[in-house]
Amino acid sequence: MEYCEAVEKIGVAPEGIEFRRTDPITVVSVMHKGSYTGLRLAFIFATNWAMENGYKMCGYPRESYIDGMWNFEDENEWLTEVQIPIVK
Repeated sequence: MEYCEAVEKIGVAPEGIEFRRTDPITVVSVMHKGSYTGLRLAFIFATNWAMENGYKMCGYPRESYIDGMWNFEDENEWLTEVQIPIVK
């Protein structure tokens, strides 16, 4: 597992942290609002959409946690973006 976080600029990395640039990629992206237990439905929707529209998955999917338990007690307010790399 790899944990990633977007930063405004590359800084001096403490031990155990690595700054790196990534190449742009095309993804199918789905916003999921609610508990993390429902994330599988977002993945199912995204993969079905990709296949129905002639795309193939070409990399590791990822989740971007936008809102969660750190800023909302109500899990119905949690927001997660599911991204799956794709090619035509």
